[in-house]
Amino acid sequence: MPQRPRQSIHNQFTGINNVLSAERLPHQALRGAVNVDIDQTGRPRRRKGFTPVLAGTNVRSIWSNGSTMLYAEGNELKDFGTSAVIRSDLQLDSRVSYVDVAGQIYYTDGTISGVYTNGTNRAFGLPRPSPPRVSVISGAYAPAAYQFVITSVDAFGRESGASSVTTASVPTDSSFILSWAPSGYATRVYLSTGSMFYQVAEEPSTVTTVTLSGTIGSTPLRMQFLSPAPAGQFLTYHYGRLYVASGSVLWYSEPGDLEHFRLSSNFLSFETDIKLVGNVLNGLFVVADKTYWLPGTDPANMQRLEKAPYSAIPGTMVKAPAGLIGAQGEGFGEGLFWTSERGICFGGQDGLFKNLTERALSYAPGESGAGLFRQEEGMNQYVGLIKDSNQPDTGMYATDTAVAQVVRNGIVV
Repeated sequence: MPQRPRQSIHNQFTGINNVLSAERLPHQALRGAVNVDIDQTGRPRRRKGFTPVLAGTNVRSIWSNGSTMLYAEGNELKDFGTSAVIRSDLQLDSRVSYVDVAGQIYYTDGTISGVYTNGTNRAFGLPRPSPPRVSVISGAYAPAAYQFVITSVDAFGRESGASSVTTASVPTDSSFILSWAPSGYATRVYLSTGSMFYQVAEEPSTVTTVTLSGTIGSTPLRMQFLSPAPAGQFLTYHYGRLYVASGSVLWYSEPGDLEHFRLSSNFLSFETDIKLVGNVLNGLFVVADKTYWLPGTDPANMQRLEKAPYSAIPGTMVKAPAGLIGAQGEGFGEGLFWTSERGICFGGQDGLFKNLTERALSYAPGESGAGLFRQEEGMNQYVGLIKDSNQPDTGMYATDTAVAQVVRNGIVV
């Protein structure tokens, strides 16, 4: 009498493993799971469906801080809650990066940038004005070599970086007539006879000329050699500075001055374009050609420590509680989760790094993606979506199916 095949029933699973061969697959692993969630007891259950909330064309770059939700559609940046169009000059295929600092939402898409606060959009740092034009007349300034710069000031009191220097050398007592191009901003005028500039005038936005007659000034210029934020692909905030990743360069702002950048010196360079950047308590994770940990709070003193010899999928990084990775993450506050070329990765304070799925999950890499952290009925999930670079660009980053099945060793459970 032939023996009946032995059967075993399992009701606790660890998730998908598509790396090991079928005959070596652990009993608690799944070969595939479509539309299935694994709950905290290890049991699979049918994933809930979804309800469309927005119909649009080329919708992308969805982001929320819990109270405001922004997204891009076509060439427009929009506020989901108010349906307001924030601006209409985005590139059609651009990805927008956002960071919220004390209620001010800074954003950039590699070409444009801005700040959105309470329904109002403004510039991410004021542009530097062109240098002033100077005419000389007789007056009260003693013979000397004089230098002039101007800055722009908006309605919030924010000041731009200084213009280039205009010089005038006078052999006799003189006064100066300065003029500049209209900008829509108020203008501050600074004068120097040595190495230090001092403010000598401030004119409203409707005025484009001023006559200086002997004033020296006492308020020093703080804005020399500063520029507005460069446009970039990614933003993050860390210990009083904003960081903007643009190509292979990571720019950082002045300390406590998020909208002024010293482009001549305040940057970190990498071998290839930066794919992801994020902050944790005491450092930054930057993914370029490899995965790096930059410890500390002062970028001028940060060392670059390699954590993994591979890169990541742009757009997939999110923040979530570090304890989700188990005991190893307890006490590490918030951490970073992202989709790398070789698995789902975690990065935490003190440079804690772990590839969570490299030994169990294999997938085809893509050119870009998206990530989110989801909590549902006691389940904590990182969801990473990858755009297939071999497929035509339809604006879809993931598709869904109407079936729910768990497959183990070729048998539907």
